[in-house]
Amino acid sequence: MNGGYLLRDGAYGSLNKAISRMRCFRSPETAWSAHMQVEMADLVGRKTTAEGMAMSQMSEAGYGTNQFMRWDFDGRVGWGEDQDVWDALHFVRMLDALKTLK
Repeated sequence: MNGGYLLRDGAYGSLNKAISRMRCFRSPETAWSAHMQVEMADLVGRKTTAEGMAMSQMSEAGYGTNQFMRWDFDGRVGWGEDQDVWDALHFVRMLDALKTLK
């Protein structure tokens, strides 16, 4: 994970990038994120897991997408966004690789 924060009990904490992990399941047709599983910890040491499903998606150029996400965590539902930003050439290589899996 390249960035983000954990908001818990009214306090923000920057993510500890060294131990936070995200598994992203992508569409083989578009390479856009469809489903995510996240294990995160902030720099204070607080931890949580979350699972997200993309409810809507948009992209102006085909790469670099924004997903409106439904997040399930701690027995609750939350709503937020995933900003998935790519270098255009790298995105095309990933999309080509995904298409070979069909």
